[in-house]
Amino acid sequence: MKLTNQSTIRTALEILRTESSSKKFPFANALRRLGERQPRKLYPFFDEIAALRGHPNHIIQWTAIRLTADLAAVDKQHKLDGLLADYLRPIVGPVMITAANTMQGAARIALARPEFRSRIIAALLRVTRARYATTECRHIATGHALTALGTLGHDTLRRADVQRFVRRQLQNPRPATRAKAERLLNASRRLNGI
Repeated sequence: MKLTNQSTIRTALEILRTESSSKKFPFANALRRLGERQPRKLYPFFDEIAALRGHPNHIIQWTAIRLTADLAAVDKQHKLDGLLADYLRPIVGPVMITAANTMQGAARIALARPEFRSRIIAALLRVTRARYATTECRHIATGHALTALGTLGHDTLRRADVQRFVRRQLQNPRPATRAKAERLLNASRRLNGI
């Protein structure tokens, strides 16, 4: 499906919002591709996209989370400013995959909008107190938080709160999460010349 103009984008968003069958998923994929490549084309639909974060279908929610992050770089009207707290809320649960998508999107928002970086870092660090279906989900989500923090650059890795968080994860029972913490700590040491 090609989304070439505002009419086709509007149609795709309407199908996401109303269609109850799997017919909507090709439209979700087309919107994600457009958001990654040409977010300016989607920006006129910012409000509709942001509203889809509350859709009952998780895949549509995740699509909206990703698209909202894509729009941060072109958000000249600062629409995201008032939504940021709500955007970050899923990090603390209850759905781990929603949290993971939010963390990935939050990192992209922090890169596009540095004025939000501190708030986003604070939200990412709250993952250890999150409530998901299982403790293992929290360990997996913690790995996603580490990945997101790792994309935010040297200044983020040097922060004392981030350093403490990363060091604590060296004891995480999930091997993949421990490995991410080790990589981040090693990257931080290299950046600091240690």
